[in-house]
Amino acid sequence: MKINPEFLRNFWLELTPHRLISMPAIIFGIFFLVYLATRMTPASTYAAIETTSLGLYLLLTMIWGVKLSADAIVGEIRDKTWDMQRMTAINAWSMTWGKLFGSTLFSWYGALIALALYIYALLAQGSQGIWTNVSLLLVTPVLVQSITLLGSVLAIQRSRTITKSASSVTMLFGIFIAISVISNGLSSTTQMQWFSRSWSSAYFILGVVLVFCGWSIIGLYRMLRIEFQYQNRPWVWLLFVIFLSVFSAGFVNSSYASAEELMTARLFTAFVVTLVLAYIQIFLDNKDPLIIRRLMHLATQKQWFRLLLRLPGWTVTLILASLFCLILLLRDYPERVDLLFNNMQMNMVLLSSLLLAYRDIAIVLYFNLSGRRKRADASALLYILILHLLIPGILLKLGLTDLAATLTFYGNSDWAVPGAVIQVIVMLILIRRQWKQNFPAVKT
Repeated sequence: MKINPEFLRNFWLELTPHRLISMPAIIFGIFFLVYLATRMTPASTYAAIETTSLGLYLLLTMIWGVKLSADAIVGEIRDKTWDMQRMTAINAWSMTWGKLFGSTLFSWYGALIALALYIYALLAQGSQGIWTNVSLLLVTPVLVQSITLLGSVLAIQRSRTITKSASSVTMLFGIFIAISVISNGLSSTTQMQWFSRSWSSAYFILGVVLVFCGWSIIGLYRMLRIEFQYQNRPWVWLLFVIFLSVFSAGFVNSSYASAEELMTARLFTAFVVTLVLAYIQIFLDNKDPLIIRRLMHLATQKQWFRLLLRLPGWTVTLILASLFCLILLLRDYPERVDLLFNNMQMNMVLLSSLLLAYRDIAIVLYFNLSGRRKRADASALLYILILHLLIPGILLKLGLTDLAATLTFYGNSDWAVPGAVIQVIVMLILIRRQWKQNFPAVKT
């Protein structure tokens, strides 16, 4: 049997004889102290063991384990060993599993001991839903740690000189997800609505965590492929965007809305989700002018299939958002849909939102095509926020509502769509000038 070399390396580094002995000794010492403090009645002892073991498990997996995940590759870069690992024969898939489970091996070693004591306390008390809780406790740390590790890899790809603050941000984000999942899913007896059906919250959250755990591991694998100088196809990202759009649309439910209105609201939710993902992806994707030049070359050579395979994620997402917008525009729905927003014209909201997304993405590309790309994304984000928040706020206070509607996702104005069209045209002209100025050798 061939063992993952990265996992095996971490096994020998993490599970030293001293650690193998000290971890259970400390844990059992803690529980012996708990027993001495609560041995008046068996019920109080079991309750204390349950609380303590759960706390220890969460501490070891959700805090310490997340910290280890955040530093798994960051530490390699800091120690200048990551480049050597990338040049070894290990593939991206083996590296994914090796880093995800190998870097957190010691924390899992102690956590599983605590989990065993937690199960023992629950069985002794005759608790219900034990195995659902245990399954959730086993899967949630994997989800959180994989998301944290994925965030670290994304930060590394943006800057090889990643700081501790960037690593801490991914760690805090993972802990926030863990708190949300555990607090809502553990021992939950409530029901929740999804696509107008009632589901047990505990089972639904467990299923959702399992699915997103799979997506996060796939995402981590694809990011490590980029680190290993492989090129990813856009299909997996497209499937994830479709999945997340459908998943989010399922939470739009209403007992008083008509079926037509409910379907329109769900499609609109999917449209919004794809727009949000397009914004996220444009900031995460590599916008190197060489990549754009390669895409332009494929287009001029009419190599459409190869061009399709190399489309950036934000382009695919924006195409899908445009498709959702077209479907909504072609649908026969009531003129005003009150389920999502009151007294707003649907066509205006859809078209202006999509066009403003085009404008904002064009702003990001404009700054990334400049001669100074070091803070291009930060500069673009600043101008986008000014256009969406500051200037419209000033215009609204001055009573210029129609003019404000042309700049941000307000939409309830006859000037919203024409104004957005003008801004998109202006940005395309600026991008063309920027390209000709900085890359004159390339014909556009």
